[in-house]
Amino acid sequence: MLLLPILLLLTATLLIWILRKRHLRIHWFLASLGILLAWVATFILGDQLPIELKFSIWKPESLFSTPLLFTLDEITWPLAMTCLAILLVISLTLPSRDIVIPAGERITTLIYLFLTFSAVLAGNILSVLTTWMLMDIFIFALSMRASKYNVEDPLLMFWFGKNLISVFLLIIAAILNISGGGTHHFEDPMIGASVVIVSLSSLLRMPIHSISKHGKQIGWSDVGNRTTLDIFPALSGMSVLGHVLKNGLPNDVFLWFRLIGGIYLAYYAIKYFISKKTEVSRLEFYLGVFGLGILVTSYGSISGGILISTVGVMIVSLSTTMEFIKIHEGWHSFIPILFTGMLAGLPGTPGGLLSLRIADEILNSGAIGIAILVWIGMSFLAVGYLKSTFKAPIDWRNSENLTRISYSVGLMLLVANTILISIQLNHEFTFRSMIYFISVGLTTGFLYTILNKLHFKFRGDFIERVRIPRWMSEFSPLRRVAQSFMEIFYGIGRIFESETGMLWAFVILQLLIIALGKLNQ
Repeated sequence: MLLLPILLLLTATLLIWILRKRHLRIHWFLASLGILLAWVATFILGDQLPIELKFSIWKPESLFSTPLLFTLDEITWPLAMTCLAILLVISLTLPSRDIVIPAGERITTLIYLFLTFSAVLAGNILSVLTTWMLMDIFIFALSMRASKYNVEDPLLMFWFGKNLISVFLLIIAAILNISGGGTHHFEDPMIGASVVIVSLSSLLRMPIHSISKHGKQIGWSDVGNRTTLDIFPALSGMSVLGHVLKNGLPNDVFLWFRLIGGIYLAYYAIKYFISKKTEVSRLEFYLGVFGLGILVTSYGSISGGILISTVGVMIVSLSTTMEFIKIHEGWHSFIPILFTGMLAGLPGTPGGLLSLRIADEILNSGAIGIAILVWIGMSFLAVGYLKSTFKAPIDWRNSENLTRISYSVGLMLLVANTILISIQLNHEFTFRSMIYFISVGLTTGFLYTILNKLHFKFRGDFIERVRIPRWMSEFSPLRRVAQSFMEIFYGIGRIFESETGMLWAFVILQLLIIALGKLNQ
């Protein structure tokens, strides 16, 4: 049954390739229909969790005894649903952007969706490494083809470099875990050091630097399709982290998770709140929500894997509305308001699970300070998000009724996806969680109203008004360290900047596979 969504995606891709010389609207219809059917099939499979698909293509089996394993469970199911929903929303809203994309771009985006879907479902480290490398190799091949084997964009090289480092970190985590008496299967708990390294590996899969505006380097003309370069790797990273944390945090890393999560939430939420440039501040949003998930995961008895999966759904859904969703009708304003509520912990949405954990676990344990930190962080993130998405309606680029209907259906599908995920996973709520949401919501509304009255001048002058020291406002000492790491990522990425780059990528992939096979022995 797990093959059904995959077969639907591959069938749609094959049909578009066969009919590639037909009218472009046929390609749009086939792509949208194929993704929709795969999304519906994945939703139906949610009643049969968990589902596994296991097979081995490695010979001899004595060397490669670990099969490729793909699982659909309570952790991967929400991410798989969101993965399909995002590209379906991109496809449905495409006519409103008044852009025509060729059949080749549709085919490559569907292939990238298929690879991401497989990476999200990966059930062991070997499967994760294989799918991650295939995702990166595929984008690398597109960039080489589009640039005629002369990739010169430093940001794209940085993207390749950090993704490659995330692969090596995952290898190191597996080695440390096996040497410590563990296995490379996600069902078994990992040692503390491996959990920390996997967290860093997943963090590198986040859009540390957005390359969606540089997507033309790989031949994609639509901003929606280019957005997947940022959010699809993040989905695969959150899936891995969710699997690792589903057995709970080792005792020796509790403090580290709370410390790192608290710093990320506090620093990036404030930075996102005071930022004047919406385009630049999206990184702060991603990392702020990531820190929120890490911090909340370190408390209570609810599965950390489910919480991380929920955070992944929130990051991808909210970032989609920030990237290319526009308000054209009055009722479209309902979407950013609802998603702001989700970010504030609205019960019945993925964010409601966070408010449930905070209210019923953190408050019960007496960690009032942490609860206040999360409350302020969620409020600041919600205000920043509302400011960047809640705007006056703009005119349609295309006046066709079908365009308007398709766009509206896409928006409602994005909302429906989050609600269906919450219903399927039984995201319950208590009186305390409702009170917590109301307090965050009122704080968000108050801050937004005040800033709106001041025409956001306070936000722009915040740093000067409170006279934050130079080392905090510009972060100049640590910035040099960060730039050094960026140069490392860039240098690793430049390994692929040649006609032999693809060969090296395949060589590295094979070496990783052989290494895991040896480790399993």
